[in-house]
Amino acid sequence: MSSMMNISPQNTERIVTVQISERVRVHALRSGWVQVRSPHCKYSGIEAFRFPSILLSSSWAEKMSVWMWLALFANARDSFPKN
Repeated sequence: MSSMMNISPQNTERIVTVQISERVRVHALRSGWVQVRSPHCKYSGIEAFRFPSILLSSSWAEKMSVWMWLALFANARDSFPKN
């Protein structure tokens, strides 16, 4: 992989492209944000109490990016144009 990407709430990029090889590109597209309640992320304890604690919690976790991945493949005789 030619580069690593930072997928975090601080990353403001909407599209990140990674050139895997001469014929393969992978695009990461941020499609939005999601925020869940804190017990979703960091709950530990008795399993029977997890669901009620999620519903009754008033604290929210930090926003998280929602990403989708799109892989593009060039034909065997073609390659992608150089950017």
